[in-house]
Amino acid sequence: MKHNLLFIIIFLSTLFINKSFASDNTRLFPGDPIIDKIIACLKTQDARCVGQYFANNIEMTLLSSKGNYSRSQAVALLDNFFVKHPLKSISNVKSGELSDNKIYVVGNYNSGSITYKIYFILFKEINQIAPQILIFNITK
Repeated sequence: MKHNLLFIIIFLSTLFINKSFASDNTRLFPGDPIIDKIIACLKTQDARCVGQYFANNIEMTLLSSKGNYSRSQAVALLDNFFVKHPLKSISNVKSGELSDNKIYVVGNYNSGSITYKIYFILFKEINQIAPQILIFNITK
């Protein structure tokens, strides 16, 4: 009886320790600090800053231009957008969970009298330090 009780205690302790130390570092959630960093980059219209969160290949839509781009191509396109459409404000930023490792972020990019919709999806793979933007869209 003592051995069974001891075994159960050790077994449950092992499960608890494994769960604690093997925390799910892939889990993203709305309100993740990375979102605030990306929004801060957008507010300063710093395409390179935003681009550091882009995946190596990213699906991007900027107004009517849509395609799959390398990180450097996407940064150049975003920089061109910022030049042509100076920021007045970013508002109504919201995020939601798509899955355990994907979240979406939406908001308004106000430039003069025109308001654009910003939408991007962050994805984090197992053992990846920071999430990456897989899809980035700015549309009317």
